Amino acid sequence: MKKKKPTPNNNLATAAIAAVVSLVIVLVFAGGSLTGNAATANYALTANVVATVDCNLANGTTLAFGDISQGGAAASDPNVTVQNDGSAAVDIVIKSSGTIDAFLGASGGSSLEATVSVESGSATNQNVSTSNQQIVDELVATDATDEATINFVLTAGSDATAGLKSGTNVVLTCSQD
Repeated sequence: MKKKKPTPNNNLATAAIAAVVSLVIVLVFAGGSLTGNAATANYALTANVVATVDCNLANGTTLAFGDISQGGAAASDPNVTVQNDGSAAVDIVIKSSGTIDAFLGASGGSSLEATVSVESGSATNQNVSTSNQQIVDELVATDATDEATINFVLTAGSDATAGLKSGTNVVLTCSQD
């Protein structure tokens, strides 16, 4: 009788193959996680970005022109610097609380000219009146480019009355662009 060749014990190899197959099944069919089913969710982002308007008006609260001759321009041309300290671009409008002729006691020919230079945006020179007039468009809030300088030139009508004048205001308004 022929001797039967002993069959090697392949239990260890069978167990390894079963472990690999089980791992593949878990990864493919059970959500790709070794610790349980993986979950995914989509979250919509919402936010409200708030822009602030904060204009810093330098140079005090009085435009002092000094002496002015009838039919002439004032000896002094005061200016105002507006700095945009907010986070949004701003527009600047100007108006006076009364007419320049009435302020100087003239029947006509008086004017207050606002000439504007800006570091950003655009500027329009205006003869100041009682109506809102835009003088700056899109003054940005970036520190290096956030200033506008408004220079004022006052001219009196030829029949302006002599004397110290006050009581008319120039109003500058910053608003978000």
